Amino acid sequence: MSFEPQAPIITPEQAIDVMKKAMDYNPDLVYDASPNKYGNFDVKIRSQSLMNQGGSGTAGIWEVTPDGSHAEKSTIIR
Repeated sequence: MSFEPQAPIITPEQAIDVMKKAMDYNPDLVYDASPNKYGNFDVKIRSQSLMNQGGSGTAGIWEVTPDGSHAEKSTIIR
């Protein structure tokens, strides 16, 4: 089994790509990303169908690190 290192995640677009893949490219989901003070990216995921019903549509906020790992923000303890 070979291991191919992943290029570092250095842009919001790359962080969004990580989360799109993690969410199985669900076409209902909309992504917004911004850098945070820890050198990672916060990615807000919203459901288009929930937004169409008048809600915020927020499905979760995830943190993506430069190595591509990710976790929901509510589960991250600092």
